[in-house]
Amino acid sequence: MVWWLFSKRSVHKKVDDLQLKIADSFKNLKNDMNGTVQWIEHLNSKTDTHHDKIKGLERHLNNIENAFYEFKENLSVQGTVQPFMNVHTVEPNQDIKAENWHPDRSDLFMNVHTFMNVHTVEKLTPSERNIIALLVYSKEPLSYSEISQKLGINEVTIRRHVSDIKRMGFKMNEKVSVRSRKKLFFFDERVKKEIVSKK
Repeated sequence: MVWWLFSKRSVHKKVDDLQLKIADSFKNLKNDMNGTVQWIEHLNSKTDTHHDKIKGLERHLNNIENAFYEFKENLSVQGTVQPFMNVHTVEPNQDIKAENWHPDRSDLFMNVHTFMNVHTVEKLTPSERNIIALLVYSKEPLSYSEISQKLGINEVTIRRHVSDIKRMGFKMNEKVSVRSRKKLFFFDERVKKEIVSKK
């Protein structure tokens, strides 16, 4: 009988010890899980920081790219990148090829006030004058991308220039290509003649 009592106490002690060990194990597991959650939150915070830095670098890179295109455009205007063809050697409406056509607008705008206020013309940038000259001597209407390719200027810049030219009052026509669905720009024959009539 005494042996049975001692045996029962021993079993109870083992059960109590096991419960303590299980409780400690759960406590350690809970601490580990909390630590893991904190580490994940830390990594997420780092990821957000890196994401913000990457976005900042992308904005900086875009600014550099825009500055580069503006610089390239200025060089082109000054004649250090592209030699300009004399306007007298180009016939109106002749088919213009991108690789060999770079307009000289020196005479083209001498008397352009026949259809526009001369003060407005003076506000045109050299690149805007190049776009107008290109459309005057092009046989076909041109899209933003075609103008960009022919003048070697960023298409985003071309879009801005075309918008500015139209805002100044130039009678630039546009239509949508049935095949490509792109906007095409052109001057009608009357406006072309007025531009080139008094070189």
